[in-house]
Amino acid sequence: MKKLGAWMAKAAKAVGAAAIGAVVFAVGVLIQRRRNGGQETYQLYEVRTKKGRSGFPLGDLLGVAIDMLRPGSGGGGNPIPVSAPGQPSPATAPVAPTGGGGSSIGFKLRGDLMASFGLARHQAAGIVGNLAHESANFTILQEIHPVVAGSRGGYGYAQWTGPRRRDFEAWVASKGLDPASYAANWGFLHHELTATWEKRVIPLIKGARTVEEATRIFSNKYLRPGAVHMDSRIKYARKYL
Repeated sequence: MKKLGAWMAKAAKAVGAAAIGAVVFAVGVLIQRRRNGGQETYQLYEVRTKKGRSGFPLGDLLGVAIDMLRPGSGGGGNPIPVSAPGQPSPATAPVAPTGGGGSSIGFKLRGDLMASFGLARHQAAGIVGNLAHESANFTILQEIHPVVAGSRGGYGYAQWTGPRRRDFEAWVASKGLDPASYAANWGFLHHELTATWEKRVIPLIKGARTVEEATRIFSNKYLRPGAVHMDSRIKYARKYL
């Protein structure tokens, strides 16, 4: 009887967490649809899970709520104008990386990712391919036509947007770095992948068997872009193998 009672308590806890999570998700989607003129943007978000004391995977409701209730949080801002519904925000001036951009930055990133995280070449290339897509192959750092009207848009190799852009700027300022420098962009990427909840991405990347799989994982789990353009991401990733 005791075992049955304990099992029922765990089941009730799990069902309750799922119900609350569903409510949070529904409210977040409704608010986000209103902010985006009725268009759903599920790809901006993901449900974060963790192992609860009961042994059941419980939704990290606070993380979900924060992501859903604040506009433009994430990466993947599209520095190059792409077709999008509605009237685009006024164009902002593009910002080029300090010291020049291009493939030399991509290959340096690949090497640093392999050395710092023990990634295989194809796994590191999947990350670099995503960042190359976001920054026009490391030549443009400032999003030209912000997706969120009236916002500053994304910035950096990952086109960090909203709260993540502010986190980037605060981190860079604390280190006394030029936001357009390699040291700033690689440094903050490394910071997020080692010292924030984004670090859960690395074990997932290490499980990727192909460059295409690594590319998809990093896009879906780390960048969470509104406009995916996966073909472009994979094309860039293959160049950095």
